[in-house]
Amino acid sequence: MTGVTMPITKHGFIVKDIKQLAPTIRRAFQIASSGRKGPVVVDITKDVTQLKCEFTKKKPEPLLRPQKYDEQDIEQAVALIQKSKKPFLLVGGGAISADAGEELAAFLTKMDAPVSETLMGIGAFDEDNPYFTGMIGMHGTKASNLAVSECDLLIALGARFSDRVIGNPKTFASKAKKLHIDIDPAEINKHQSRRFDCRRFEGDSYRSEPSASGTIPSAVDGACRRVETQIPHAI
Repeated sequence: MTGVTMPITKHGFIVKDIKQLAPTIRRAFQIASSGRKGPVVVDITKDVTQLKCEFTKKKPEPLLRPQKYDEQDIEQAVALIQKSKKPFLLVGGGAISADAGEELAAFLTKMDAPVSETLMGIGAFDEDNPYFTGMIGMHGTKASNLAVSECDLLIALGARFSDRVIGNPKTFASKAKKLHIDIDPAEINKHQSRRFDCRRFEGDSYRSEPSASGTIPSAVDGACRRVETQIPHAI
């Protein structure tokens, strides 16, 4: 079963020893709920389901992910934003998972730029806001698709550039440099080459890190710290 489900799950286990059942279940929950959340399969053999063993209750230990960016990364992102004349924001499901609505709104206010959402990103941003242009891609609005075609900087926050969003990878946002902020390193450069990426859109809100200027650098730093603080190191 683990082999068959591998393409559609985050991880898979097969338990052949009753003594490994509890540790495996703990590990499965850690993997499923940390980092980019996803399903984990635990395949238990028939003989294990009929056995008994002593159970010791333990609290799962969090798996912390090392920071993947530094101040230089933030400075590069800020430089791209400051140089851009027609920036465009694309918000995906990562912002939903992070409950980053307030930070996103603050970031957008500083950016003064239009914003679109993917299907998984619906609800991350107030759709009554005048900056909102609607969904993007195959099921998107004309405004969003024209905007991404004409922008000079595309900032993707927690979005994975699915085929229904980008269509033809060679023509999608062809005039733009791309700033991809995502917790999952596997998504970086998967469908779109980028000028710069911030691998971790996670952590504490920038509200707890006051800035002397309170301008774009603090907003970008806040965005880059806002999706998740944990990810399995073994995946």
